[in-house]
Amino acid sequence: MGRMILYIVGAIALVLIAGVGYVAYLTQKSAVSDNTEETTFDETGPLVNGFAIVTKNYPRDLWGNGQDRYGFVDAASKRITFVEYRLVEPFSEGRAYVRNSKDGCGFIDTRGREVIPLIYANAGRFVGGVTIAEKSDGEQLQTGFIDRDGRELGPFRYNRYNTAGDDYYAVGVGKLNEEKWGFTDLQGHELIAPQFDEPGLFRNGYASVGKIDPANGQMMHGCIDSTGRIIVPFEYSGVGGYEPKTGLIEVVKYYDKDGRLHLQKGKVNLRNELVEPLTDEEEK
Repeated sequence: MGRMILYIVGAIALVLIAGVGYVAYLTQKSAVSDNTEETTFDETGPLVNGFAIVTKNYPRDLWGNGQDRYGFVDAASKRITFVEYRLVEPFSEGRAYVRNSKDGCGFIDTRGREVIPLIYANAGRFVGGVTIAEKSDGEQLQTGFIDRDGRELGPFRYNRYNTAGDDYYAVGVGKLNEEKWGFTDLQGHELIAPQFDEPGLFRNGYASVGKIDPANGQMMHGCIDSTGRIIVPFEYSGVGGYEPKTGLIEVVKYYDKDGRLHLQKGKVNLRNELVEPLTDEEEK
């Protein structure tokens, strides 16, 4: 009996040891190489502006997170960076966005040099020698613009940004989820001062934007032009994009009736005249 107990205990110990060894094996196999001079790669992407992104594949870790690393080669397949970055984007105007394993991002030049240090939280792509970027002040993000040499073009005075179509950025100031939004061009010139509670995308020169109605706390939508002039007042639950062929903008109003959600749809012109009157439709 005593010998049998020893056998059972020994078997359990062996299983535990094997299990620990298997976990250690998986963890080791999942670990990304710390060798920043990694020269081999497993995949090569298409040439974009004379350079291709190369990938070093690593297994996913125990939590399912990917750990691939990236670098660049030129048209002759000559490596210009080590395959060490966690995220990269194609070259634009001689600069490529790169993010390291510490979640800092910056830019390299076509020789692989980190000409804009990896100190930013995020950044866009260069257009006309300028890009938008975010950095932390220790409490919240600050947004501003930098040139190809990393010079900051004025103070970082916004707190958030989104791309807004038609060569615009939407920029917000204020606490998270309480921002007031405006718009800049891609060169960082403020075109419309922050004043809206919800930004939209510019399309064909017009954008839907939202303001909270202080009376009921609901977000109401209207439409502005590229100067910020209000084309459609903030009277609608939703406002669609401007349709150049018809010269009209779709507008929507929601309301409750008999405990069921209904909506009204119509279309207005650029003079805010209801060309197609609001028509009741039951929300499906």
